[in-house]
Amino acid sequence: MLGTAAAIIPNPTKPERGWSTHRLLTSTFKDLGSPPQVGRRFLQILLRSPKYQSALIELLHVQPGPTKDFSLEVDSFELIRRDAVLGNMLLRFPATLLPLLEDAIVEAQRVIKRRCSVASGVVESDNAN
Repeated sequence: MLGTAAAIIPNPTKPERGWSTHRLLTSTFKDLGSPPQVGRRFLQILLRSPKYQSALIELLHVQPGPTKDFSLEVDSFELIRRDAVLGNMLLRFPATLLPLLEDAIVEAQRVIKRRCSVASGVVESDNAN
């Protein structure tokens, strides 16, 4: 019976299909796909994680200081739990993949801002009636 349950419930830390441990250790960031594909993977993680969504919303409300620096804490365990291959590759190739993550963070903020605008528009139109 345990074998059946294990087949039904996926292990979130198990590399995706076609990614053995050996392949993961010997691959390069190029094996993830094109930069837009990698960016979409980061974006999906950011938008599907309640932790990152709330942090991104918080960033949208922060008043810029004199340096205009903002930061988002990226939890490598959370990232690996959500996408083991991408998380491992980010740890192995940070100089290459961090710019794609940064772009995905900006895009995630745009998406959240649009969603909030749409939601507030719905609330405003409901209040007008």
